[in-house]
Amino acid sequence: MDVLAGLSRFKLGVLISVCLWSLYFWGILQPVFTFAPLLAAIPTVTFLSEVIRRIIEYHLGKRTVAIGNDAVLITGCDTGFGYLLSKRLADKGYTVFAGCYVDNGAGAAELREYSSRIQVLNMDVRSDDAVKKARLLVEEKLAGQGLWAVVANAGIANHGPLEWTSMEEIHSIFDVNTYGVLRTVKEFLPLVRKRKGRIVVTTSMLATLPNPLVIPYSMSKAAVRSLVDGLQRELRGFGVYCSSIEPNYYKTSIVENRSMEDYHKKFAALDENLKAEYEGFMDTCRNYLDGVNSFIMSDKIEEPLNAFEHAVCSVRPRPYYLVDSPILSFGRELLKHLNVEVLDAVVCSSQYLGGLKRRICPKK
Repeated sequence: MDVLAGLSRFKLGVLISVCLWSLYFWGILQPVFTFAPLLAAIPTVTFLSEVIRRIIEYHLGKRTVAIGNDAVLITGCDTGFGYLLSKRLADKGYTVFAGCYVDNGAGAAELREYSSRIQVLNMDVRSDDAVKKARLLVEEKLAGQGLWAVVANAGIANHGPLEWTSMEEIHSIFDVNTYGVLRTVKEFLPLVRKRKGRIVVTTSMLATLPNPLVIPYSMSKAAVRSLVDGLQRELRGFGVYCSSIEPNYYKTSIVENRSMEDYHKKFAALDENLKAEYEGFMDTCRNYLDGVNSFIMSDKIEEPLNAFEHAVCSVRPRPYYLVDSPILSFGRELLKHLNVEVLDAVVCSSQYLGGLKRRICPKK
């Protein structure tokens, strides 16, 4: 296993493929392909190679780095993933710089009380000055030591048809989800590069599979996923690993605070002509919201937390963490290979899941 641990994912995959093809041509694997022509063997060997690679990667990924005096910066720690991850990494022995939008809020106060390893920073990722000030404070605390990881997690969501969404709201979404991540990563990158550490970014499954009613949010997450892809290649020579955490819907404040009241407020602000065009569309919004809450949203918050922890702590972090239930993960992978027209039909049909649930399980 030590020899395999020294191989990159690409080289490991090539090695396994070469070994399997060698076994095939030597006749050892011939019984497997007795009823299959050579062309049929190609996808079979490729599939087996990928399965074996994933099994080996799973076991190699269990190894963790030595923590020592390492420190981690996490943004968006007022609630949700950032709040819980701060506690988890502090428990593991990391010094955690927890960036909070409201440094005198309930979340910040609880983090201060939870562990002396957690240092709360007042950090509004929309502000260049605030992010720079946070970096100077971290740099002072580190006293010449590099920063092991930056977890750019701060984010906000929006919901509703694009025509109902003001440009002001869209700018706000991008300022936090896209430019906020960019500000944070760019400001702290020298410290991470010095330590040959990790850049971890919270993106979303919507970055690669955008849905109706969340278009600006999907766009903002697609942009930072591209950032992770580019940085992973750009920083390879510096020994810095970059990971994208792509969760589905989990019960955090960013999704739990949604309600039909939000849609009604947006609809009420429309001019009369647009209201007439969208008459009856509120049922679509309700079906979408109910479908997400009933069929997709998960309360297994440990799943994304495990992904964050692996990206920070494993000796072999992954470039992407698709965080979902096994069934939905399989469905997501399957959707990527569908014809675009079929994909559109499947995604659009999901808007009616909520209506289906109300017919099957009506409220008493």
